[in-house]
Amino acid sequence: MEINESTWEQLRQDVGDEVFPMIISSFYQELISRSEKLEIAINSGLIASIGEESHSLKSTARTVGLDLVADCACETETSARAGESEQAIKSAQELRKHCGVAITVLSERIEQPAQA
Repeated sequence: MEINESTWEQLRQDVGDEVFPMIISSFYQELISRSEKLEIAINSGLIASIGEESHSLKSTARTVGLDLVADCACETETSARAGESEQAIKSAQELRKHCGVAITVLSERIEQPAQA
């Protein structure tokens, strides 16, 4: 998974070098938490919860340049809000996979900020 470098750098410029690591760390923790909640919603068949978690993931992922996560979250949210249970669960499972990869990618960026 790739991070949209122009979005990443724009965020860094917008918030400054001092605040940027805190924002990324905060998003990283949120991504872990929402990914876990998404897993629970999938396993429980809670379509409304899938929609809520997807909505939250969509905007924050886009903000830090995780476009693939944001796109998948948008698709998942749309299916969930339309009441398309099977498609929402299928999309949510895919979103969960993308979140796992994104967690790894962000973890590497956090550990090696000089490469960010």
